[in-house]
Amino acid sequence: MKTKSRLSLLLATCIALGGAALPAVSQADPYYWGFRIVPVVPPDAPVYVPTPAPVAPGYSGGRRGDYQPHLAHAYRMGYYAGRQDRAWGLDRNYRRAFELSGASWESYFQEGYADGYDCRPMNH
Repeated sequence: MKTKSRLSLLLATCIALGGAALPAVSQADPYYWGFRIVPVVPPDAPVYVPTPAPVAPGYSGGRRGDYQPHLAHAYRMGYYAGRQDRAWGLDRNYRRAFELSGASWESYFQEGYADGYDCRPMNH
């Protein structure tokens, strides 16, 4: 192959190699579309650790110690069942809620259910 100048020989060689020295660019490369790759470093934020819920949320009066703990638990179960039934628009039926709850003291559950359904404050 005869060439007249070294420059055209060099140019012909580069074209023949197909730009092998240059990195290949594909359409999957973000640089092809004009995006910059920026590494994301998470900030040094404190880790959120949820605190446990209080035993008797919504306590608003009454005398502490009125009921023994197992009776107060039945009352609170009824109270929350009554609030939930009212929020869901269900009819007032403490018996259905009592049977579903598995509570063992019906009269205390019934009292709590009535307070919760009527939107009265929790008393025990």
